[in-house]
Amino acid sequence: KHEVPQRPWIIFGLDVSKQGFGAVGVHFANIGVAILMSFLKGNESGVHDQCAMYFLNFFIDCTFGVFIVYQLQTQIQARLKNWPAFKTIGDYGQLSGGGQVPGGDIWATIVFVQSHAEQLMPMLNIWAQQLAAFLSCLAANKLLVALIIDITYQKMNAICNFLFGPVQQYPRVELIIVMVCCPGILTMLQFYLFDHILKKPEEPEKAAGCEPLLNPQPKKQQQPNK
Repeated sequence: KHEVPQRPWIIFGLDVSKQGFGAVGVHFANIGVAILMSFLKGNESGVHDQCAMYFLNFFIDCTFGVFIVYQLQTQIQARLKNWPAFKTIGDYGQLSGGGQVPGGDIWATIVFVQSHAEQLMPMLNIWAQQLAAFLSCLAANKLLVALIIDITYQKMNAICNFLFGPVQQYPRVELIIVMVCCPGILTMLQFYLFDHILKKPEEPEKAAGCEPLLNPQPKKQQQPNK
């Protein structure tokens, strides 16, 4: 309700789907890194807690990793600015034959997609290129995070033991905290931040006059004509 102007459902779906594919890839990458690190480094540290290492991996992704992805995405856009797909991130062009995607409710959008699938192909082509760039940024970030964890594993492991020591003797409780509770909170934060990176920037003339979310200005009362 607070987004002005609101994105059509098709555009919103394309924006969100990029995060969806990225989240699936990062999830399995985090599991792989956690297993690999605990297997290679566990004997050195005397601890083999894959759940704690997964949480640490995920936490770094949702904080430091967002900044890294933003910087990489900015660099890709700057170097590929002459490519139609990267002139503006989140801009998927027009339908085949011209025209913009319609607004309206979700059901009208579903009907439109079913009956105009071929007209959406140019937009999907641009979306696929932007998705590939975003996934490459996530992959580069994951390699960097894995390298940081590898170099600082002893300290990271100590942090994990401090945070999850009280529940390490209860594997199911630790699993729920690591795989459900913490990701739920961190994912909302990451989704909000990535959405601002992946969506089309608001045009100043369209956003002008919109009431800000924080500290809205009180409306001036008109003085009656004398």
